[in-house]
Amino acid sequence: MDLYQNIFEQTPDALVVVDRAGIMTHANARAEFMLGYTRAEMIGQPIEMLIPERYLPQHAENRIRYTAQPQVRRMGMLATELVARCRDGSELAVDIMLSPLHAGKDLYILCAVRDVSSQRAAREELQRRTEELEQLHQQLKVLASRDSLTGLFNRRTFREQAEWLLRNAARRGEPVSLLMIDLDFFKRVNDQFGHVAGDRALASVASAMMQTCRQNDLACRYGGEEFAVLLPDTDEAGSLGVAENFRQAIQSIAGLPIALTASIGIVSYQPGQFIAADSDLFVDLINQADRALYAAKSQGRNCICHASSLAGTAGSTRQQVTV
Repeated sequence: MDLYQNIFEQTPDALVVVDRAGIMTHANARAEFMLGYTRAEMIGQPIEMLIPERYLPQHAENRIRYTAQPQVRRMGMLATELVARCRDGSELAVDIMLSPLHAGKDLYILCAVRDVSSQRAAREELQRRTEELEQLHQQLKVLASRDSLTGLFNRRTFREQAEWLLRNAARRGEPVSLLMIDLDFFKRVNDQFGHVAGDRALASVASAMMQTCRQNDLACRYGGEEFAVLLPDTDEAGSLGVAENFRQAIQSIAGLPIALTASIGIVSYQPGQFIAADSDLFVDLINQADRALYAAKSQGRNCICHASSLAGTAGSTRQQVTV
């Protein structure tokens, strides 16, 4: 066996030589081992016998294009996943290098085929684990931003999002309203039916609220049986209608041990209204809505009170937004 024949046989890659018509003329021992065919089965057969059926039309076109301008190059594009069809019908992940061989006027193509199934499997496993970590990260972000019982935003995230929406509203010159919603006599649920029933009731309220929220509304469980909802681009008149929708949604919840009602306090802010230089707008609005909420409680509960109706009695301080 001469030197070149020895190199052809001993190379660790599968080597297949193809003529201009795409007929295999030579194959080494590694090709037999890798693909499962004997040399006798491959030689004299078209190279397409090693190509999965779904790639045959594309492969024939590529082969003709390559023979017109043969050059040393890797088969396929960098993002292409190459596969070879083995004798048993299975598919093997491969990397293929093409090299033209000239013998007088005849053209042959040397195909060096390398098994990359283990590398591809490792890459796919790494990608799978990376995707799992990304999903876990997103889940953790959700858990960190949501109240575990109701699925609504928690208080910290609500404040972060609300402050951004307030800045955005101020920049655009749009009104914003804030609702504080407190369930009336909710302590009776826990006292009479237990905390499990109380938790279920809170989850039902949250579900009703999420169904009532408009697309851009921001709702949270503010604490205990108290909820807050920020209403972007909503003035006083609009906020009263939205608040009534929430009140009715909560009152209409079925399947609870006892019927629930809610008292709602509202404050509306129009950019350009006076606010003290050292004031925190978010805190100001929460405080105003809170005062309106307790006014609603004092008016008999299961009702709505807007902070504007308290302007004559609430007094004024440098921390209060004029609404």
